[in-house]
Amino acid sequence: MPVIKPTAPFASDATEIFICKGGSAILDATIAEGYTYEWSNGNTISTSINVTGAGTYFVEVTDENGCVGISNKIKVIVNDKLISPVIQVSGPTAVCESGSVTLSVPYIEGTSYFWRKDGKTIIKGAVTSITVTEPGVYSLMESNSCGAAYSKKPVEFIIDHPIPAFAITSDKPLSFCEGDSITFSAPVVPHATYVWKKNGIPFGDGQPEQVIKEEGQYSVDLMNACGVYSSSNQVAVTVMPAPEAPAVTDGRGCTNSRITLTAKGVANGMYQWYTSEKGETAITGAVNETFVTPALSATTTYYVTASNGSCESARVPVAAIIETVPAAPIITVSGASTVCHGERVILKGPSLAGLMYQWKKNGKAISGATDSIFYAKQSGAYTLEVRNTCGSKASSNSVKVVIKEFVMPPVVQGSGSCEPASLTLKAAGGSSNGYRWYESSASDFPIPNATGGTFVTPKLKVSKTYYVSVVQDGCESEKVPVAALILPFPDADAGETLVIEEGQSVTLQGSGGTSYTWEPATDLSDPNIANPVASPRETTTYRLTVTNQAGCQDTAHVVVLVEKTLDIPNAFSPNGDGVNDTWQIGNILEFPGVKLEVFNRWGNKIYQNDSYQNDWNGTYRGNLVPVGAYFYIFTLPSKRQLTGYLNVVQ
Repeated sequence: MPVIKPTAPFASDATEIFICKGGSAILDATIAEGYTYEWSNGNTISTSINVTGAGTYFVEVTDENGCVGISNKIKVIVNDKLISPVIQVSGPTAVCESGSVTLSVPYIEGTSYFWRKDGKTIIKGAVTSITVTEPGVYSLMESNSCGAAYSKKPVEFIIDHPIPAFAITSDKPLSFCEGDSITFSAPVVPHATYVWKKNGIPFGDGQPEQVIKEEGQYSVDLMNACGVYSSSNQVAVTVMPAPEAPAVTDGRGCTNSRITLTAKGVANGMYQWYTSEKGETAITGAVNETFVTPALSATTTYYVTASNGSCESARVPVAAIIETVPAAPIITVSGASTVCHGERVILKGPSLAGLMYQWKKNGKAISGATDSIFYAKQSGAYTLEVRNTCGSKASSNSVKVVIKEFVMPPVVQGSGSCEPASLTLKAAGGSSNGYRWYESSASDFPIPNATGGTFVTPKLKVSKTYYVSVVQDGCESEKVPVAALILPFPDADAGETLVIEEGQSVTLQGSGGTSYTWEPATDLSDPNIANPVASPRETTTYRLTVTNQAGCQDTAHVVVLVEKTLDIPNAFSPNGDGVNDTWQIGNILEFPGVKLEVFNRWGNKIYQNDSYQNDWNGTYRGNLVPVGAYFYIFTLPSKRQLTGYLNVVQ
């Protein structure tokens, strides 16, 4: 009697073997030459089979005398790849003093279970449920022939104890000014939940400490498996309002003067003046809304707060600014004072802290011209006045600025050729010999002797852009580009032959020029673009004409082949009843030369016809093929392939 032996890594005497979904195992029943084999899955070709599905497998072996022997049976079990198990909990995971909880997962055939406590394995094997009585963090690893999976979330089992009486404590007095805060604390109890309450309403982040900024009645509850435990005290917090910070006014004065600083917001006697932003004590006797500084020789910053008798506002800075009478400014010119239209003359005064500036043109103040630098864009006589709290001075000089009239740029006309040539470029808008031609926009040097409205280029082999401007009264317009194009004749390309099904559309792929024309325009979304969408109802040849910037043209053609749609049924029944005995494909007669190939589930080709005409009757080598699913490939004359599955039924 033959004995089936699965290949490694399985034991040769196994009665059950496990494979992973998508994997396989080879069962071998080799005995001797000359024997015939028939496996339980119908295989009669080989002495071994490649198993990919679950089931019980055996083989019948017949020797040359016709004697039959039946092998042992091997059960093949297919395991899925494990996913992270979710531990189910039978009851509460926190208990008081003592208790237990049952943890479990569903049973999966062929799977081993490794239960762990605090990361260490405590039970392994086929155990899918455990009851725990000791506190700790419990997790699970599952393992089968496809690998291992770990529980998504561990379960912590907690044994709580009653919480002793406790009280809320504070790090500061319970009455404080607005903007300040205190910190409340409760004892730290492992696994306890903290519910802080203000006026009986829960708040906070559930931590043992809470920062308190608002007044109210505060308490806290600690909860665990043994119950709810409330603080022995309720703490009343009072927040005293702080006054608004005062509005202040800086003071100004000259050197060695006493400067008056002013604050507004509360009554006299309720202010505090300071010499620093933080720390230090208030200036003695400085309690009113005005404060007169000692004689100062330099700008100094003081600080003031408002008080309501209990709390102070934030300190607000107030500047005591020391100024001197400015000297008469001297205007300097950066560059020329006579410039062309669109340019500007840069006028500069002295840049000193504390100065106020006023520029004037022809003796009149210029609105908004209050910086030390002024950019003059109009003709006129410019002066400058500077001022501070100690006085003002006018500039000791006047600057005459001249802005010439705007020069209009020329109107240009380029030229082009589709072979090497000398091209004539044109410009208009200037006077005779009033032009400048340039090799590039960045060039500061015009082409010698090129001053007319036309410019003849040297013989060019490649395209080049020249630039031209108009010159009037020593001023030059902006440079305008003029294209001299030397382009190759266009090479029209309409793309490869396109194949679509009847009723479909396709995008044509034109290239080779700068403008395009398709003919016929019928069934095109736009005949004047490179890539129109074509929707022909029958096979059509489109002619493409492309034009480049030099006006040269070329043509190309493309065929859009319109194929009818095959109607492919997914089943037929070659049972000899005269109905549906051959595989009938709708519209197949429209496709002479359609190749059909049919394959069984093992990838073996069982049928091929290079010009199928609905004549396959479901046979292979003269016998009907078994009932089941088969894979097909239709290859159309256009080489397009249609694939799918066919069911052969009775």
